[in-house]
Amino acid sequence: MSNTALENLAKIGQLKKEPASALDVSRLLAMAHKHLDDARRESNSIEGRFISAYSVGHAAGLAALRWHGYRSENWYLVFISSRMRIVTKQAVSPIYTGEISY
Repeated sequence: MSNTALENLAKIGQLKKEPASALDVSRLLAMAHKHLDDARRESNSIEGRFISAYSVGHAAGLAALRWHGYRSENWYLVFISSRMRIVTKQAVSPIYTGEISY
């Protein structure tokens, strides 16, 4: 989703525009990693593993939105609006270059 599309969602109140926060991004990525560990744990029920995996996607989506200066209370919009942000080099390069630590 382009920045223009994100801005349009903010204009109609579907996303909230806030300054990007490295602290929020780090916290959300740490949460995603914890959920990923739970999703991998074979001793957890299949339902619990599924919920944990779903939570990984949500936390990562929120992290991508926060990195770009947006927030959403709507789970569906987190997945839809961050879909392209998660996989773009622009969104993940700070994580891989060590600019964000968690």
